[in-house]
Amino acid sequence: MLPTPLLRLSVTTTALVALVATTSAAAPAQPAADTRSDVRIDLGDVAVRDTLPPTSVTTYVWRPGDTGVASWRTTATADGLTEQVAARAPLAARPVVGGEELAVGDAVPDTSPVVGFGGALTDSAAYVIDTSPQRDAILDDLFGADGASLDVVRLAMGASDFVATPGHASYADTPDPTLASFSIERDRAHVLPVLRDALAVDPDLVVVAAPWSAPGWMKRSGKYVGDCWQQQNQLRDDMVEVYARYYVRFLQAYAAEGVDVAQVSLGNEPQHCNSTYPTMTMPVATQARLATVLRPVLDAAGFDDVAILGWDHNYVDEGTDRPTGYPAALLAAAGDEVDAIGYHCYESNRRREPAAQQTTARPAWMTECTGTSHWRDTRQNLVNETHLALLNPLRYGAVASLYWNLALDTAGGPHLGGCATCRGMVEVGDEGYTVGQSAAYWSQLSRFVQPGAVLLTSTQRSPVETVAYANPDGSRVLVVLNASWSTLDWGTPPDGPAEPGSPGSPGSPGEPGRDPASVLLGTVRELVRGLLGR
Repeated sequence: MLPTPLLRLSVTTTALVALVATTSAAAPAQPAADTRSDVRIDLGDVAVRDTLPPTSVTTYVWRPGDTGVASWRTTATADGLTEQVAARAPLAARPVVGGEELAVGDAVPDTSPVVGFGGALTDSAAYVIDTSPQRDAILDDLFGADGASLDVVRLAMGASDFVATPGHASYADTPDPTLASFSIERDRAHVLPVLRDALAVDPDLVVVAAPWSAPGWMKRSGKYVGDCWQQQNQLRDDMVEVYARYYVRFLQAYAAEGVDVAQVSLGNEPQHCNSTYPTMTMPVATQARLATVLRPVLDAAGFDDVAILGWDHNYVDEGTDRPTGYPAALLAAAGDEVDAIGYHCYESNRRREPAAQQTTARPAWMTECTGTSHWRDTRQNLVNETHLALLNPLRYGAVASLYWNLALDTAGGPHLGGCATCRGMVEVGDEGYTVGQSAAYWSQLSRFVQPGAVLLTSTQRSPVETVAYANPDGSRVLVVLNASWSTLDWGTPPDGPAEPGSPGSPGSPGEPGRDPASVLLGTVRELVRGLLGR
């Protein structure tokens, strides 16, 4: 487990440089045309040659002293995955001779170590897991060392759109500044039992939490489910201190159940208002004031090791293609009271590298991204989920990447309002359950990149995207996405451009001229109307 203080401090790679071999890999020269359909890959001290099949993700792991390089691969066709984190025969390692197309280098300066990978244990996710006859097997597939090996769980503080229990309810629906009615009783039905058993599978799980809204009586509208007229969905100025105590009551209640929460968000999606499930819009000034009030309240209650995450929304401002200035403004106003900044993958689909906007002033988290049934071509899903939620944010220094619902039923529920097309990482039906496509994409990193890993430089060239790490145990990991619809041969152009994360011409599988990030969630209008039910 990554020590909790690392969530509160922007620990840079300077303190962890001993994990990285001293070998420095400069960007390779442009290779001559190669008649072989393979790629030369430099892992820092050794090199391999390998074939990269169409629309595939490959993870290479090399440990000092090994004579070969281990690798695992997930490959997609239009109709499904033909390989899911499939172990491959070791690749023969050879000395680095120069000219490798993909090369791993030294530690990226001023980045923080990896916290981990995971997803949200919403009320709905907990319900479908808890009521399944295969409950234990599902937990092993999500959190076990032989499964996805996820190490972070995100909780909703109160209700989101994914609730199985009838009605949306906060932890304190009775108007009372003393919070005498505060109760997490609803969470005891499914969320806490599943969470405790997940912790039994992996005692080092990092638990984080985010409220979708303050209780309705703390808002200008008096309503828990959003009233989107003007400023009615905002927190009342006179309720900031009461709301800070609400956080403390939540942390105390979970601690009493044996669950320590490592990080809390100032609010999920503060620019979004929805009339079908709880939301709360928060201008920068409100989030900044909450942060400055919350920090000393947490400290006084003994939660000085609990980190505060700000923003928790998209790379662009709500309903626009404009890079958001919210995180920078929040950090300027709240100073050191905000420990991390969270991002979601939505609405940034027209930008080739949305994570280029990621803050470097604090550790960045990809706190939410979902797969969707809206797009049925598995190749598109593989390319875009891997790019939007994983490689692009991580390459720019994100310390974690979290999926939305860890589990849902086969209809994408239960849900009350909000997203009607979201997929669970695990899909649970009457006849059993299926480990979904998204679990394979996350597993290509979560099984091999360890908490505390240091981000390394890695070269990439169209249509390939990469991210690389040095693990605390000395191993090196390189993850490679081939976003094209062809087996690569650097001597000839691939069929159909697809270039996530690469400077130059845009493109995606089968759709020349469109950025691949536009395929997963469609146009902004399709996202707004379809995915989130707005």
